[in-house]
Amino acid sequence: MSAARKWARNMYHGKVFDLPDDGGRYIISNTAIDKYLDATAITNSDNAGIHLSALKELPQIISQSIDAEVHPDYKKGENGVRSEENGVDNDGLLVHRMYGAINIDGETYRVKTTMHEFLNKSFPNTPHSYEVTKIELIESSTADASSSPLNVSTN
Repeated sequence: MSAARKWARNMYHGKVFDLPDDGGRYIISNTAIDKYLDATAITNSDNAGIHLSALKELPQIISQSIDAEVHPDYKKGENGVRSEENGVDNDGLLVHRMYGAINIDGETYRVKTTMHEFLNKSFPNTPHSYEVTKIELIESSTADASSSPLNVSTN
């Protein structure tokens, strides 16, 4: 996976992408790439080819994603779970959970991205105000996970 990691870092490092509907601009962090290409993450996917195909199309997936959940960065409790009851960890941070879909070789896969929005009231939003910090490929589904999943082929 070192070749894939090198490709992804070269492909995304320093690039700024636009969120849909003039919703700001974002970057894809090297940390998110490293987590996505971690051996455990790939092992949990249906197969490595599908996993890598989703990474190659990430900006397009995000552009068609739904921003389904936005909340402050809650602290982890003693059980390791983040919860509103535990208070806010970083008052200048909002966590966005975005869901999109990609159709690869006739199978629909859901892609969840976690994006951090850095709020600093003394500075205007910059391209680095939004950063993709986590990418997850969720198990395949024969039913459409979205009204218009991105269609690609591994061939």
